Amino acid sequence: MLTDLNQNQIKCVSCASGPVVVIAGAGTGKTTVLTKRIAYLIKHMHFNPYEILAITFTNKAANEMRNRVAKLLENEANGITIGTFHSLCLRILRVEIATIGNFNANFNVIDEEEQITIINDLIHDFKISLGKRQFTAKKIRAVISEAKRKGINLEEINDYGKMKALGVYDFDELKVIKLINIQYHKKLMENNLLDFDDLIIFVLAIFDEHPEIVNKWSNFFKYILVDEFQDTDKNQFRIIKYLVNAQLNNIFVVGDEDQTIYTWRGAYPEIFREFYLLFPDTQTYILDLNYRSSKKILQLSNTLINHNQRLHEKALITTNEAGEKIILYHGVNEAKFIAKKIKELVASGEFKYEDIAILYRNNTLSRSIENELANARIPYYIYGGLRFYQRREIKDLLAYLRLMVNFNDELSLKRVINVPKRGIGLARIAVLTNYALQNHCTFADAMRASHDDDIVQFLNLIDGFRFQTKDLTVSETLIYIMEKIKYQDFLKDQDDDFDARSENIDELISSIQIYEQNAADPHDINAYLQEIALYTDVSKKKERNLDTVSLMTIHIAKGSEYPVVFIAGINDGILPSGKAENISEERRLFYVAITRAKKLLFLSYSTSYNPRTKADDTKSRFINEIDQNVIEEITDHYQPISDQDTPWFDSHIKQNYRNNYHDQSVEYEIGDVVVHTTFGEGVVIDKVGRFIDVAFKAPHGHQTVAADHKAIKRKLVV
Repeated sequence: MLTDLNQNQIKCVSCASGPVVVIAGAGTGKTTVLTKRIAYLIKHMHFNPYEILAITFTNKAANEMRNRVAKLLENEANGITIGTFHSLCLRILRVEIATIGNFNANFNVIDEEEQITIINDLIHDFKISLGKRQFTAKKIRAVISEAKRKGINLEEINDYGKMKALGVYDFDELKVIKLINIQYHKKLMENNLLDFDDLIIFVLAIFDEHPEIVNKWSNFFKYILVDEFQDTDKNQFRIIKYLVNAQLNNIFVVGDEDQTIYTWRGAYPEIFREFYLLFPDTQTYILDLNYRSSKKILQLSNTLINHNQRLHEKALITTNEAGEKIILYHGVNEAKFIAKKIKELVASGEFKYEDIAILYRNNTLSRSIENELANARIPYYIYGGLRFYQRREIKDLLAYLRLMVNFNDELSLKRVINVPKRGIGLARIAVLTNYALQNHCTFADAMRASHDDDIVQFLNLIDGFRFQTKDLTVSETLIYIMEKIKYQDFLKDQDDDFDARSENIDELISSIQIYEQNAADPHDINAYLQEIALYTDVSKKKERNLDTVSLMTIHIAKGSEYPVVFIAGINDGILPSGKAENISEERRLFYVAITRAKKLLFLSYSTSYNPRTKADDTKSRFINEIDQNVIEEITDHYQPISDQDTPWFDSHIKQNYRNNYHDQSVEYEIGDVVVHTTFGEGVVIDKVGRFIDVAFKAPHGHQTVAADHKAIKRKLVV
């Protein structure tokens, strides 16, 4: 088990019980240490698998950890709890939520889209005018969520400081948010629903008031491991503190303060200091041997991050090759440079498109890159799109399953009451909603009180499904429902891509069948819904298996690695962001981007006019902080058309006009970057005979010039 580990990794995996902090630099094998530590606890320290809790931040990471532990332990892995904070809280609430009152164990968890749907319904029901265009249901949802995460009671806010902390700057907007907040939570309670923030908040509320419940769970889990500890927020850390057994103090956390890039989500680098204060006898280990990147890439990243103040000083080392120098491009068209280099790399035969990633600070930078990739016929895939369980057809079918368990689920009812179309339009739904409001009952109760034939038929349909599928598995139930409502025919009648949606449905059914193979009861719909309630991973898209360049923000790229990485837009105002209040975090963000690269790293920034900043862009201050010895600079160079730099027409100077023109015609293409001796840099936007239309920088703007005049020449990207 320990033979393939380095000395520092062995110390981590085989250390004694008690509190442990592992500072794991990028690419140093933290997942290996975590999974082998779990295996070591069971095989050599004789912990029962049921006593071990491992927490990570994404379902993807949890699944990877679960699979790797299973390979190490084979049959001994059964019973280990590996999941996210939210999945852990979901498990606790299924057992303990009755202590809060007004909720029962069959509650459903709603996602962001469903939260916004409820808020929009409330805005409509109470005839609220939101006024400003940017004040939307989405904004209200975000404020409610932020208040929960920060522990701020919206009803008690009456000063501007607390408003500002939630991103609210208008007292009229605050009044609306307070009203919606009350009605929103009333609606959730009536329908036995929780949102994602509630999972954390409700568990803390129970733990705060019921020490006997804390004692039960802290005695149940005898050893706790936490992955990506630097991403933990204050509420999540409170849950950890409650769950750590006070007699044993068996807590093993792995993280890297240099990769704290989620403070906007509540993470904070000081969490390591708090940990040491809470557990003064902590054992600390540092993993600094990087298995991912070349020496030059690490040299670059080390010099950058050393400009931050850190609790744990470290410098990543590697036994990998020195590698190529890091290319730093600056010029007027970084997107064209990136596309050109990608074509060269793939043409060399050493790399495929799938080996290459393009990273950027924010999504707005992708447009020009996409254009150049498309022009160069380079296949690409943008990460961060619509997730599998957010797709309409998947949400429709899951809504039917949710109604099989909880018919009072208003969101699910409203989603499928007219899917497929059965004549129950928005007007009838509004009547039911008003009835529920006036009679202080649920939407489901309003339906039961209705004598509308279409609504009665829908009620009978759902009741019939319950009776007819009672002996079927979850997947068989879903297939039965689909056939009865003719859902596939419904999709064919839509204007959408039927084939893609049908493939998604096949993927859903296949995933349920895989779930059923290991489920305690493959007939239990509620258990299945609990299993997927927090599933947020992107679906298995075909695009992922194609040979495509990956485009994504740096935040999304965290945790991934690529042989070739381009980091675009390294300009002041972009990276670091012009809105950034914490330059140290922006520096950490750049550090995370750099350490995604294995073999080749390309950095680029634009020197052209940027409409976002209304000025010529300047290079990021971070460029001056990295080791210049490992950088090779490339910039735009002029491609001379003649040896003569001819001034543009000047009436005060006697001219030999024939000498101002080339003897042979000069060909330009639309999109070419040109330089004029008077007008400066510009882009060719049209060709008309021997003339070209050029968009120059202010104040010259649009000009029509002779293409063969010696005052103009092309810039060439190298």
